[in-house]
Amino acid sequence: MRINRLIGFNHKKNQSSGHEVHKNTIAYDSQGLAHPVIFKKNKFPGKAGEEASKLEACFSALANLCGKPQHALKQDIITTDDGHIAGIATEHASKILLGINHPSLPFAQSNNSSLPSVFSATEFNTWLQQIQAIESIESKWKKALTDEPLAHILIESIEQEIIQHEKRIERYFNERVSWSMANPFSDADLIDQLTPYCQEWIQAKQEFTAAKLPPELQCHAELARLVYDKEWLTYHSEKKIAANIQKMQEIASMDIGIGFNFLDTLPQNFFTHLQKAKDCGQVELDMDSLADLFTIAYGLEEDDLHKGNIGYYITLTNNNKPCFHFFKIDHDLMFANKLMSSRNGARINQFFYTNHYFAIIARDLLDFPDIRASKNHYWPTRTSFFVNGSKAYQNKNERNAYKALNKDAVFQGRKWFCFLKQAVIPHELIQFTLKQPLNALNSEDETHATLSLIERAFSSRMTELQQVLLSIPEFRCYAKDNELTIRNTIMDEFNQYISTLGCSEAVRTAIQNASVKKLNTVFQVIATIQGTCTPLQAALLTKTYRCHETASLFSMHLHTKNATGQTPFEYALEQYHFAAFNQEKHLIHYYADVVCDLYLLQTAECKTRYLEEITQIKPFCSYNNLPCVSTLAEYKKEIKALRELPGSLKQDKVLAIHLLEKSHLSASDLSLLKKELTNPDHTSPLKFIKELRSELWIVKRIWGAYGNTSSYQQMNHIIQQQIDKLSAIPQNKDLPAF
Repeated sequence: MRINRLIGFNHKKNQSSGHEVHKNTIAYDSQGLAHPVIFKKNKFPGKAGEEASKLEACFSALANLCGKPQHALKQDIITTDDGHIAGIATEHASKILLGINHPSLPFAQSNNSSLPSVFSATEFNTWLQQIQAIESIESKWKKALTDEPLAHILIESIEQEIIQHEKRIERYFNERVSWSMANPFSDADLIDQLTPYCQEWIQAKQEFTAAKLPPELQCHAELARLVYDKEWLTYHSEKKIAANIQKMQEIASMDIGIGFNFLDTLPQNFFTHLQKAKDCGQVELDMDSLADLFTIAYGLEEDDLHKGNIGYYITLTNNNKPCFHFFKIDHDLMFANKLMSSRNGARINQFFYTNHYFAIIARDLLDFPDIRASKNHYWPTRTSFFVNGSKAYQNKNERNAYKALNKDAVFQGRKWFCFLKQAVIPHELIQFTLKQPLNALNSEDETHATLSLIERAFSSRMTELQQVLLSIPEFRCYAKDNELTIRNTIMDEFNQYISTLGCSEAVRTAIQNASVKKLNTVFQVIATIQGTCTPLQAALLTKTYRCHETASLFSMHLHTKNATGQTPFEYALEQYHFAAFNQEKHLIHYYADVVCDLYLLQTAECKTRYLEEITQIKPFCSYNNLPCVSTLAEYKKEIKALRELPGSLKQDKVLAIHLLEKSHLSASDLSLLKKELTNPDHTSPLKFIKELRSELWIVKRIWGAYGNTSSYQQMNHIIQQQIDKLSAIPQNKDLPAF
């Protein structure tokens, strides 16, 4: 979305967080319909800020994909006229309430200011009793038919909204001038001269073109563009004034502090009392929403799950009992280890973390949300150091109340469901999801580079999650007992989400088929597991083993034998021979890669015993079956294709090196490749070659995401060798003619 569709981004800003946030912003779509949004400017200046906004929009899209469809809040990347990223716009949280509004599910309002910072059970009960239903706009208008004073108030509110709309349009022009022009000025006569031309083009449905201006006004093209944008917005929004007024009134009726609020507005220890009230039957808690919130945060390596980012709203059940529902906002610090630790995402107390500090282990999944191995900075069950204030979980009793969720049967059931849903999201749906926020970018290469980066992190995390899940007997028991319900619910939630993407029927069908295939694989493997199963064994059973990654994650299980007495290496070797016997080409390459990767980690005795066999298998590895390219364009095309496959970063680098070794590039192409590798821009498909894979966060913090990697040095060496080889070949002009 271009910034010329926004109003209100220079008013009532809030810098209480790391972002500059504009909460009273309105986005107008191509039809002139108003959509209240929260506008967040880039967190950092320059390219770093633009990348941070791109990542956050993509993280939000993935969080929406993993969670309940009705709690999804869409984010758009906001671009300037010259194509640069200005920030992101998030749908107003009241959209959640308006989207699920139903007469049988009335919303209620709480008075948070009536609870003191330290409160008793009696004061909490009084607060609960003060919760009251919110009267809808529709209900108020019905009453207005017989209530003259109320009718007068509502009519007056409409008149005020019309006045506010006119003021917003006027403010809009000033905002655009101050944002876009280096030397803002206000020349009323000049604006009056430009306005008729712009109005004529808009009514004729013509785009702005500076060349259409009279010669004497073409030097003011920059200002003319701003006038055009203002007149476009005036023309289209006034055509939709009735619908826009209705939308603004609906939003106001469910705004923050009325329809929803955030946990940081409540005193410490609130959740303890809420849990007790639930146990006594005074309130209900939407355990599904809590499980969604925490599992997404854990699955996507959330490091910013403080109370200010957790929202809640209240509905009233049939017997007038309050029911609390929860949702999450602000997704800019996801993939804390895999991505953000090298991109200004690490805090001082995390400098000596390693990749293992966010490892997925069975104990954390069993005791969830009481995690111990994973070191998420803000987490409701963990004591956090170097943090205080209303957003932190300071109260021990409250932390224990969150821990107690691992004994709630409803929460636990939804927990297993949510983790499985994340683990079976198909590659096709991940790609389509990430492309949605990136559509605002003008560069296809930039879109592809960002998509590959995040897709790698997500696929790696979800693969690890699936492998650990399958190693847990309690999860397998849950899955077996609820297979049909799980399948139907996951597919239903995927279909609800897909319907919001606007994809074609062919894409929808492909995604559905891929989802069913992944579910089939998981349930088939569950049915075959006998006795214990390690995550490494699960990786081999599901064919989700990732070279240069999986064995490192689960190195403690390298020599653990399965039910038939085989180590992972022996099992993979057996599967390779089965594939070779059946002439299954794809599986031959897959298991050749796995066998050779596991072979590197075997004992010296084992390596000696299988050396001859490995020598025979190596020619069938993926890197020995790459095509031979002859131009730089072909080389990049193959690299792009490789990056779209769900492999590890190191595997991608290995394949890129072997592809280069097999290539027959010209000297000029080799020189261009060397230059691009040395200083790749953010759109280059080769940038991943310089992506660092450091374990220690402090190294990531110092060196950043990219640097002088061994793969880069190796490719440089190969390029120079090939250039030298070509230089030694005599040219045709030096050969004698016959």
